[in-house]
Parts: sequence; C-alpha cells; structure tokens
Amino acid sequence: MGGVGKTTLAQLVYNDNRVKDSFDCTTWNCVSENFGILSILKTIFEQVTATTCDIQDLNLLQVKITERFGGKKIFVVLDDVWNEKYNVWDHLVRIFRCGAREIKIIVTTRSENVALVVGTLTTHYLKQLSDEECWLLFAKHAFKNGNSHEYPNPKVIGKGIIHKCKGLPLAAKTLGGLLRSKEDPREWEKILKSDMWDLPEGKSDILPALRLSYHYLSSQVAEQYEETSKLTPLGYKRNNIKELGELQHLYGALSIINLQNVQHARDATEVKLKDKQYLSELVFRWSHGTDNSENERIVLEQLHPHTKLESLTIENYGVQDFQIG
Repeated sequence: MGGVGKTTLAQLVYNDNRVKDSFDCTTWNCVSENFGILSILKTIFEQVTATTCDIQDLNLLQVKITERFGGKKIFVVLDDVWNEKYNVWDHLVRIFRCGAREIKIIVTTRSENVALVVGTLTTHYLKQLSDEECWLLFAKHAFKNGNSHEYPNPKVIGKGIIHKCKGLPLAAKTLGGLLRSKEDPREWEKILKSDMWDLPEGKSDILPALRLSYHYLSSQVAEQYEETSKLTPLGYKRNNIKELGELQHLYGALSIINLQNVQHARDATEVKLKDKQYLSELVFRWSHGTDNSENERIVLEQLHPHTKLESLTIENYGVQDFQIG
C-alpha cells in the first residue's frame, strides 16, 4: 500500500547515527519498477565514490564494486522494489557479497511477492494509523503549534477529512500542510466533500489526498508550478538544469529544452528524474539536430525517468524525433 510510511521508516533507519557509525559505506537507491542491475550498481558506485560512473560493462563495474567494498561493512537500502524475479535478485546480492566483510540490505515494497523473494528475515508489515493517530499527525501540520482547540469549526471538518485518509500518514500530512493557511471553514468543506476522493487511482497510482493537494493549490503556488513545468533556455541565468533536482514535487507534464547547452553530463544526473514519481509526461528537446556525441548520449541516459511515465517525447536527438506512450 502506498503512503503507509515504508520509505519514511527506512529513511529514519538509514539516517540514524548508529547505522552511520556501524558501517563503512551506506547507500540509498530509489528503484521503483526499474530493477536493472547495472543501473543500481552505478547508483551505488556514484554514491560511494562521489563521482559520475560512465561504465556500461557489468563485469567491469562488478570489479570496481568489489575493489571498493573489499573488506568493508556495507549498508544498502533499495526503496520501492517491484521486481519479483529471484534470479535477478540473487545475482545482485552475489555481487554485493563479493569481497565485502558484511552487508545488510533493507528493501521496501508494496508487493508481498517481492518480500517473499528477497527476504531472508521476517517481513515487517506496516499498519495504517488509527483515526486518533492520524488526527494527531494531521493537526501537527494543519494548526499552529498543533493546537486545534483554537479552531473549533475546522477541527470538526478535519475529523471527517481524516476518516477519508484511511489511516495513511502521507495523506494526513499532505492535507494538513495544504489546509494550514486556510482558516475559512468553507475551504475545509471543499476538501471534505470533493468528488476526487472517489476517483480510482489508475495508472498514476496517486493517492486521492495527493490529487486533492495538487488540485487545491493556491493560485500563487499553482503559477510557480506552471512556471517550472517548462524550462526556459539554459543560457538564461535563473534556470539551469541542475535546479530541477531541488524541485521535489513536480507534477504532470515537464519539458526540458535546449539540452544542447548541457556541457557536463553530471548536471543531468542531478535532475533526479527517477525520484519525480508524479510526472506523467516528459519532453526532451534539443534546439537542432545533434551529432549524437558521447556527451549528448550520456546526458540522455542520465535523464532516465521513473518507469510509470505515461508519455516520453525526444526531439532533435541525432536528427530524429521519438515518442513513447
């Protein structure tokens, strides 16, 4: 189930000082549906070495990983895993174990089959919050100092909203933050009575609460989202492709233009498109046909999006256009 707190719990463990002190190397990987061994190993290698990895040969990369992990204690988090193929998982683990003195791996997943395939220890199932627990989390974000007593009318409506959150902490936190600046009970009523609660999740797999948070953004914030949904040319001093990495909640369609201006492939890596799970459409555009240079090839590779994307368009790359979805 999405939004129940799997990633948050894994982050608490990952960032705990006791973990940092107990392991020589720690690495976090947002896997999603793209469980490619090469891409996972490259991400790990880049995090551990703080350098860009351009290696495309799995055997060579395995040698580099073995050299780096040799005799060390390793802690790895694989977040949001969907791949249920045991052979792929076994291959990855054997690479990790090669030379490492000790390795611990945490896997988060919504799939019980994944848990059965990868698990060597008992699976830890997260339960939904009670309405009371959900309310406390909601109130913390919706009211100043978490004190709901000063707002009796919104409090009554908020209780109804919480019931619709179905115990999901992500839903409670998201809607609490959305309503924090809205003291008019009518604004809260709009959320409570919205038809969007009843929409099926569909392909996007977005929680109803998240749909609502995007739908009811203030006009000022909505304008900011619209502004960032299409980058102006990279030569313009306010917009650089690396800045996209700092925008965590992009939603809908995004166009990245003038990619011929990206001088360093590492800048494309920092965009972190794989982490932007709520983008549904992407356009990559060069202003003219490219010569398909090594740098341009690497830039395109580093802009690899998440696997739930509905549409991807690539324009003027190698004098050709491509459209998927």
